[in-house]
Amino acid sequence: MHSPVIADDYYAILGVSRTADAETIKAAWRHLARIKHPDKNPGNPKATAEFQLLESAYSTLSDINGRRAYDKTRLASPFNTNTSNVKANRQRRPAPTATQVPAPPPAQEDSSAKESRAGTRLECLRALKAAQEADLNRARLRFGVMKWEISNLVQKAEEEAGEQETNINGSSWWASLLLKMVSTSPQKQESGDEEAKTGRRRLDWEAEQQTRLEQAMRQWEVIRSLEVDLSLTAGQIRSMVQQDAEEREREEQAMAAAAAKQRWKEVMMQQRRQQERRTRAAMAR
Repeated sequence: MHSPVIADDYYAILGVSRTADAETIKAAWRHLARIKHPDKNPGNPKATAEFQLLESAYSTLSDINGRRAYDKTRLASPFNTNTSNVKANRQRRPAPTATQVPAPPPAQEDSSAKESRAGTRLECLRALKAAQEADLNRARLRFGVMKWEISNLVQKAEEEAGEQETNINGSSWWASLLLKMVSTSPQKQESGDEEAKTGRRRLDWEAEQQTRLEQAMRQWEVIRSLEVDLSLTAGQIRSMVQQDAEEREREEQAMAAAAAKQRWKEVMMQQRRQQERRTRAAMAR
């Protein structure tokens, strides 16, 4: 029985060394998961395959038993560049005799390894969901600040417009008449300068308001994108939890069926023994 061939170098995929600890591996995975998520790379047809390979690498290396089995299998793989170790292992391995038959791995080990990988992947998805929720909360907070800034600009513009209108309507008819009669008075010149300044301030506020609105719209698009990513991750988590529940239900049903079959066999054996005892008693008479 040959060891499974693993062509992918999980350490290279995560960009870590073979001696990296669990925290380094987790940090590298979280960084790459945000960059290589299929939703962030809609134009790449291989994005889904690359993301699945990234998750497979993390689920294997983050599990102690899975990482140990991977290192052992990778060492014996023909894709490994360290051929001296492979030759040394082959030299140390005794030649199989005619009576030596490699024992197949127990089915329980495969089942436990499968459950471990599924649990690790679910943990990765939950960590990704937590990071996405944090990013979404920060984006929403930033959007709230932008809304407050825009509202403040609008309020200032309205207050400025209201003050100008009050100054015009509040002047007496005598002052208005003098302003019309004395066109070259310094008071009219100062009023014109003040109106020009007010107009420039209003234009500045309108330009600033337009800029802030564009920034707020871009921030709203970011929020929508983060919400979509979070929804997809939550859907994957729900799907995995549902699959796990269905798998457990199938296992319980199989165990119940096996127990019922065993009880039926015991009842049949008991009835057969009773029949044999009655037959021997009848023959003894």
